[in-house]
Amino acid sequence: MKTLEELESTWPNDSLQRTGEGRYLIKYLNALYGGETDETLYGSFVLNLNAPWGYGKTFFLDNLKLDLMELNHPVVYFDAWGNDYTNTPLLSFISEIQSSLKPYVDKTPNGKRLLKSFNEKGKKIIGAVAGIGTSILAKKLTGYSLAELKGIVGIDENDIATMGDKISEKSENIIGKIVQKSLDEHQQLKQLILDFKTNLEDLMVALNEDSNFKFPMYILVDELDRCRPDFAVELLENIKHIFNSKGVFFIVATNKEQLVNSIKAIYGNQFDSFSYLKRFFNQEYNLSLPDTMGFSEALFKKYRISNEKLFFPIEPALNPARNVLAYMFSQMSSLFGLGLRDKEQICIQLKSILLTCGDEKLHYPFLIYILIIKHNHREGDIEKLAKAEVSKLDSAHLVISDKSDFGEPRPSITVSYLQLINFYMKLTGLTNKKINQMNIERHNSYESQVVSLLLQSSRNGIPFTDLSEYYSLVEKAGHFG
Repeated sequence: MKTLEELESTWPNDSLQRTGEGRYLIKYLNALYGGETDETLYGSFVLNLNAPWGYGKTFFLDNLKLDLMELNHPVVYFDAWGNDYTNTPLLSFISEIQSSLKPYVDKTPNGKRLLKSFNEKGKKIIGAVAGIGTSILAKKLTGYSLAELKGIVGIDENDIATMGDKISEKSENIIGKIVQKSLDEHQQLKQLILDFKTNLEDLMVALNEDSNFKFPMYILVDELDRCRPDFAVELLENIKHIFNSKGVFFIVATNKEQLVNSIKAIYGNQFDSFSYLKRFFNQEYNLSLPDTMGFSEALFKKYRISNEKLFFPIEPALNPARNVLAYMFSQMSSLFGLGLRDKEQICIQLKSILLTCGDEKLHYPFLIYILIIKHNHREGDIEKLAKAEVSKLDSAHLVISDKSDFGEPRPSITVSYLQLINFYMKLTGLTNKKINQMNIERHNSYESQVVSLLLQSSRNGIPFTDLSEYYSLVEKAGHFG
């Protein structure tokens, strides 16, 4: 049985450097349960793991699961979004718990019996929850035949004989039976849930005593914020009221802002969704902002994006990055507030362009900028949008090459992405003659250094795609995502 210190030093492919954060969270939750401190919490606990879409919550939970399993905790992983095709969240949730616990109970003498009982009680709860519609009938009495209600609430033959074909809203005898039926169902469900919790706790004790599994059991719920609003809310209700057994810890990954919107979709915009959510979660943990440079490097490695077909007027040695392509991408995408999934989608689109452009060289800074604009604006004229949003690039800078086209040293120049992209826009559609004239006119400016590099490559016979065609390239690539 391993300890936290004996686990692998880092998670595989941890480009966001989440390993330390995951291990810290495990240590905290285990200590909170009472395994390492006097601050015991033997009951159930629900933690909201909060982060925006695309910030690595699924990766985090996947690796957290592996760590917890190595530490000998029973673990259940539930993909909420993958199960929201059903109208009964409770059914899919109990099914996932049953299948996930089976490998554990196979090592426990009483495990199979307890798991079977857990499953049977779960079925009864599902049936009871589905059957609680009797109280609704009290609001819709008119229109039901007596024969139909006979099967639902147990009307006897004497009632049918004396009341005619349809029920009157004033039929107090029938209403009383419906209300009593509702009360009986409520009490039955209450007892079923109590038995269900006790059974789950007995199962946990058996796992701990017979097979030396550790408390607490962890149930990891992923992608809840992407589900249908009714599915998400009902699942949270189930977790809160049915599965709050001793020794069961939930980690529910969400984009809380999106989950709030889902709740409002059900209860209305005026509903206090934030306060409502607090009913379900004992605590909230916000994932830290990732190392965007490390993630960008990992993406460029994953999609094998190299500088073979890319041109950039930068001296790599003068800029603080091992991979200047990833460095520029990381800076520019951060200026537009892109999430991790956004960045990966753009890398996919960039790779599609590189695979279809033949031997032609592409102006990397300009291409990346247009890809970002297209990603943020699915509709509209990209060229107009690119001109309208270029001011957002003013706060990031890079160092232009400090050598002329003849190899003569020049002082390095710091330039903003705004200046660089604006200059590319000026170059769009110009002939080499016009570009050469710009070099003569501005030979002491950073533009002349950019132009010198462009002309040097042109003289060496390297073909370039005209800058004006980039908008079309990006439009085509934008279908990938």
